[in-house]
Amino acid sequence: MFESVKKRVGNYLTVSDLTGIIKKRLLIPELQRIWVLGEITDLKSFTPGKHAYFSLKDQGSLINCAFFAGNNRFFKGKLENGMKVLVFGSIDVYPPRGNYTFIVRQIIPAGEGDFAIKLKKLEEKLKKEGLFDRKRPVPVLPETIGVITSKDGAAIKDFLKMAKDVPYLKIIIFHSLVQGEEAPASIIEGIEKLNKIDEVEVIVITRGGGSEEDLMCFYDESLVRAIYNSKKPVISAVGHERDVVFTDRVADLRLATPTDAGKFFAENYKKTFQNFKKLSYSLETSLKRWLAKNPEIVKLHSLSSRLLYLEDSLLNQKLMTIAQLKNDIVLSIDSNLKEKKTGLNSLYLKLHPDFLFSDYHSKKQKVNSIEHSLRRAIETTINEKKADLFKLTISLKQNGIKSAEHKIMWYKVVSAGFNAGLITNKLEREKGTFLNLLKIFKEKLTGSIREKEKEIKGISQRLNVLSPLNTVSRGYAIVKDSGGNIVTGVKCLSKGENIEVFMKDGELTCNITDIKESKNGQI
Repeated sequence: MFESVKKRVGNYLTVSDLTGIIKKRLLIPELQRIWVLGEITDLKSFTPGKHAYFSLKDQGSLINCAFFAGNNRFFKGKLENGMKVLVFGSIDVYPPRGNYTFIVRQIIPAGEGDFAIKLKKLEEKLKKEGLFDRKRPVPVLPETIGVITSKDGAAIKDFLKMAKDVPYLKIIIFHSLVQGEEAPASIIEGIEKLNKIDEVEVIVITRGGGSEEDLMCFYDESLVRAIYNSKKPVISAVGHERDVVFTDRVADLRLATPTDAGKFFAENYKKTFQNFKKLSYSLETSLKRWLAKNPEIVKLHSLSSRLLYLEDSLLNQKLMTIAQLKNDIVLSIDSNLKEKKTGLNSLYLKLHPDFLFSDYHSKKQKVNSIEHSLRRAIETTINEKKADLFKLTISLKQNGIKSAEHKIMWYKVVSAGFNAGLITNKLEREKGTFLNLLKIFKEKLTGSIREKEKEIKGISQRLNVLSPLNTVSRGYAIVKDSGGNIVTGVKCLSKGENIEVFMKDGELTCNITDIKESKNGQI
């Protein structure tokens, strides 16, 4: 396949060929004797007469520089990160790596760099506000910690490698950017989220080493304030030995590297366990020596154990006696309850409104029947009297009574004696009297029912006091054998038998492994 592609492509360059062409293009007079102004960063170290490597930067670009020993042995000044310098030299390409480097031959200090001035002003501002002064205690034996770092970096591997010696330590990892312009916001988000997790006791912000440019995010003012405002203690473990970044200074504890952070927790746990082991051994040794010097204490301990065993035995006997008495009481109460229940049911039936009012309805029907019979009798009598009056009137006419006034008077007198309205009014009065009597009967009946209800309530309360359930609720129990019979004594049971123990909040199924009878009724 490669041969076919090679034929189609034709001419091609190797990596070395390409690097060689770039190097020839850069080796022009215009790039061999030039002055460059910039700010020193990522300076590893500087000693006159030894090679020094650093970078020059401005607001938009960065270039690697090499100040070899043959050139810097005559340099009398001091080089530091943040210095603004004017350097003289030339461009060269390093073929094995394919990168270009500015070969420095001479350096002239030009003052302090813009970035260094900016950092110094921010440092003074944060110092004045006291953000670097507060140091809270950090839990040395936490159960859960939160780690903010890149999940793909070497830092988390180094941290976990050391922390693996503490397998019961729970670690919650928040993946974050740890370099670049977006890194501060990403780390702040991690701080906020871990603060909301109650079980997290301490937060660790970590990453491995890098250039000054890589670590610029750890100087961010917003990130510094987020660490200061964290409710939980913060450990900063940024692998940068030369300078202390602002996050190191504001954190409650600064550790040099991710490995040191993991070692911090692992060693604290190890030391604690070792101290605990030593203390336990020391206590055990001291106790043995003390017992050897005080043999009477051993005897006293043995006697105490025997007394406790005897006390338990007596207590069990008393409990069995109590259980027997309780069983007798329960049986007596059950018998009384059945008798009272039968009497109450009979009384309830007699006092029930349906029973009482059934008699009332029958009597009311009888009254209505009598009233109807009376009305019919009155109407019949009136009709008969009217017929008699009519006959009498005819007879009077025949006997010569002619005066109309005498006839009318006679008719009124006779009619008044048989007025139906008067008779009806009398019946209504009798009916009203009957209803009043019925009302009085109802009131007396209601009062009697209420008295009986009070009597029943009193009986129920007394029964509740004697109830076995009430006794059980006070801490006692009811024991039944495998046949469901209440156990009245240990003689009713045998080893290996299963028993049911009923308590106020549930039931227990127990197996008898030993039986001890009481002596002379004593527990």
